Amino acid sequence: MNKFKSTRPPPRGLDFLIRNEQGRWAEDLVINTINAATNFRAVRYGLSRAVLIKGGKEWSKYWEEYQKVEKYGKRPNVLVFKRNLYEHFKYELGLLTSKYGDPSLASEEEWEKYIQRSICAIEVEMSLWKASKMPDRNMKPPLKKINVIAPMIWVKEDDAYKLIAWYDKYKKPIYVVQVFYDLAYVAPLSLIMEKAKRISSARNEKDRSKIMKDEGLLIRKQKFIDERTGVAVEKTVYRLHPTVAKLFGELEHPPEIEIKILEDERGKILLFPKFSGGLLRINPEILSEWEELS
Repeated sequence: MNKFKSTRPPPRGLDFLIRNEQGRWAEDLVINTINAATNFRAVRYGLSRAVLIKGGKEWSKYWEEYQKVEKYGKRPNVLVFKRNLYEHFKYELGLLTSKYGDPSLASEEEWEKYIQRSICAIEVEMSLWKASKMPDRNMKPPLKKINVIAPMIWVKEDDAYKLIAWYDKYKKPIYVVQVFYDLAYVAPLSLIMEKAKRISSARNEKDRSKIMKDEGLLIRKQKFIDERTGVAVEKTVYRLHPTVAKLFGELEHPPEIEIKILEDERGKILLFPKFSGGLLRINPEILSEWEELS
């Protein structure tokens, strides 16, 4: 049984849905980028943002089913395979998708043999910034300040520990990819957790601040608001500076942006930018690293 399962109802605030709409675009971009590479194939595996975006009864039904199949912490968004190996079982994976309508609803038992053949997993995050214009992007550790404005790789502490629980089961490396409007950065989750562990050893706040600057990992509390209820939940967030991460890729062509309208069950209307398309050129160093993993 998954000890990390949440008993809370899934959030339905418009701000939450908008973030996940944009997160879905980032997932698509990463998957399409990897699939354009000669030797690799990316497949969706974790929680479906597409269903979440639809909201309402469809999301509630999906959430109930998903809670039954996610057994080991948190499933990463994407699994990566060597393309030549993937060719041997892509038909089977297609049947799995057809059976459930969404591959994320397949049980862990049905997924396990494919997970064992993967080389790594990816958790995808998205930020509405132009990374190349952020003023502290080239600041190297030790960082000169805590309030850094840079294209940081973000991961919530509770998500990080849930992902580690998944890693403990399958022993597949997990990468966190942060997508921006013009660039994307990547870091192994293990690197983030190692740095967080060193920071946690601080004896006092002064030492903690120094270690964070030295490590290039900033840990802070941030409030996440459910617009439906207006309740702000404070969560701990890890923010890794890009100079201690790697460039995942550069967007050769920016995404198209269309202004869309969302309306909640109370009739509240909100405009938001919907991203689509875009072309990301992946960093060859990442592909070389994955070749070594395989």
